[in-house]
Amino acid sequence: IESAYDPMALSRSQAAGLWQFIPDTGRLYGLEQSWYYDGRRDPLASTQAAYDYLTKLNDTFNSWELALAAYNAGPGTVSRAIKRNQALGLATDFWSLKLPAETMAYVPRFLAVAALFKSPESFNVQLASIPNRSHFRTITTPGPLSLNEVASLTGLSPQLLRDLNPGLRRDSNAPNGPFQWHVPASLDVALENQLIQSSGPVRVVAQNNSGKPIDSPFLPATLVSASDTAPATTTSFSTD
Repeated sequence: IESAYDPMALSRSQAAGLWQFIPDTGRLYGLEQSWYYDGRRDPLASTQAAYDYLTKLNDTFNSWELALAAYNAGPGTVSRAIKRNQALGLATDFWSLKLPAETMAYVPRFLAVAALFKSPESFNVQLASIPNRSHFRTITTPGPLSLNEVASLTGLSPQLLRDLNPGLRRDSNAPNGPFQWHVPASLDVALENQLIQSSGPVRVVAQNNSGKPIDSPFLPATLVSASDTAPATTTSFSTD
């Protein structure tokens, strides 16, 4: 709702991606954030994290309205509002709570969009037909590749690769992984195999506290590496 389906969306509170994760919550749900890669902008990684987070919130509050409110305002804010109402002998459902104005608008908007997509004819709306098939698949290579290398090997345009891989911040895999590329589902398997065979070896890099690679031996650094080479695998994304 807040991102308008734009993986590059960024709020004033530094919430990023399709599901608008703030940095700390993103890390809590496994979304890596480095100089090379931001999992909050990756459509697959962020959607899985949002599913896990919303599921946990629903288990906590036993209400999807309250889960959505907690997703937007934070579980602590919702818990405090519930306790205030309990102390006053008032109802504790979402509609009875006093929550931030943004949250009170967010939940109805979310529910309205869900109802619209579930039953557009009830609202005299015609939605474009979208085939229920994979638009892209994910290739995992044994080592890192640059965006230009992937474009050259596959014949795909650099801009298309950027659009499919918004989590990459530097047009390249991180030297220590993950070594994944989202490519069109229609990509020829022979080109996929060529991509896998052409990836470079896992590298060890020095980086500063922000994760940015550094060249000077006089700067404080942490050595990071991948201990094992990841096996080549392919996964697909479906609209199911």
